Amino acid sequence: MVGLHMNAGKTKFMAYNQQVPVCLRTHEGTALEKVEDFRYLGFHIESTSKDINSRKAAAWRACNKLEKIWKSDLPRKLKIRLFLSTVESVLLYSCEAWMVIP
Repeated sequence: MVGLHMNAGKTKFMAYNQQVPVCLRTHEGTALEKVEDFRYLGFHIESTSKDINSRKAAAWRACNKLEKIWKSDLPRKLKIRLFLSTVESVLLYSCEAWMVIP
């Protein structure tokens, strides 16, 4: 068989705004696991508050790792560039995929 093969054991699905139970199966008949929340590429899908809290914690860890740099005599512009490239990038990773919940 040529083409994309799906690993049913690793595949999960989510259903948004579904009042009726949904069950998805592969072409071989294997049922896929329905989940409410899962982690994908380093961020939580569905539970935005969990993801934002974990992003903030990761950004603080990145900031604390650079404590010696913050206290050093390096130029302020360099410190800002380091902050933007390390701490801010960790904080905002995958933000374009965050869901906005009213």
